[in-house]
Amino acid sequence: MRRLVLGAILVAACSGRVEVTSSADDGEGTLRAALQAAASDPRVGRIRVQRGLPPVQLASPLVFPGTHPLRIEGGGLVLDGSALPDTVLGATNGVLVATGGADLDLKEIVVRGAAGSGIIVLVPPSRAGRVSLTLDGVTVEDNGHHGVLVNDQAGYFAAPLGADSAGSAAGILLRVTGSRFLRNGRGGLDYDGLRVNEGGPGSLEVVISTSHAEQNGGDGIELDERGEGSAAVAIDRSTALANGFHSPADLDDGIDVDEYGPGDLRVRLVDVTASRNAQKGVDLTEAGDGALSETRVRVTAEGNPDD
Repeated sequence: MRRLVLGAILVAACSGRVEVTSSADDGEGTLRAALQAAASDPRVGRIRVQRGLPPVQLASPLVFPGTHPLRIEGGGLVLDGSALPDTVLGATNGVLVATGGADLDLKEIVVRGAAGSGIIVLVPPSRAGRVSLTLDGVTVEDNGHHGVLVNDQAGYFAAPLGADSAGSAAGILLRVTGSRFLRNGRGGLDYDGLRVNEGGPGSLEVVISTSHAEQNGGDGIELDERGEGSAAVAIDRSTALANGFHSPADLDDGIDVDEYGPGDLRVRLVDVTASRNAQKGVDLTEAGDGALSETRVRVTAEGNPDD
């Protein structure tokens, strides 16, 4: 077995790609083995999953600690986290977790059913430059905490409702296309369908297109920039419906974008529907010394009590 696994890693190193051919949780040909291969060899920048595989029933989170860019072509693979029982908010309590600050590109993957979060991307304190996450045709559903969490706020896991602005020097770039965030965040207060926490001097840039957030316990989409950086957000042909109803003590919005500190907030919304959410359809906050610039083209926000 050791010879077979080593052989697979060597083939991958030569081609830059690892193939996933098994829906087992661990062992040869699995996604877990492919992530381990990519983490151990920076020449491996691509994982391709064979189409038609049954769901992967996970016994523990899938963790990628690598620091180099990685693309996962999921082929529609379902990652089932229903056997992950941990309900404590934690940096690695998720189905798929990237801990090394690598640029990550995820395509055609379904992540569902965990008591914790679905996808977690952590920005290490020492990271500089810009960390990017791309979601293309990704579905994240029925996870107890965040559907997707990108975190660069140092104090978040210790005090998730706090206002700590400390973070790395890195900025965050998030690109989302054709993705869905459904029924996440019902395990506690302020857990969202899609959540980005940007701290420190870096800026936040977000582009979301043809995507959908519905029935998440917290905000459908929450983008939080704290520190010295600015935030630039563009959302088009997307919807945020019936989010924010988890608790009457903390009703939330369809789309919530907050910028704190001296940076600016620039938002462009085109062909966006944010309706029937518990609080606001779209909530934009510039709480520091910076300016707020907003463009809305064909935006529908109906049935939101606080609009």
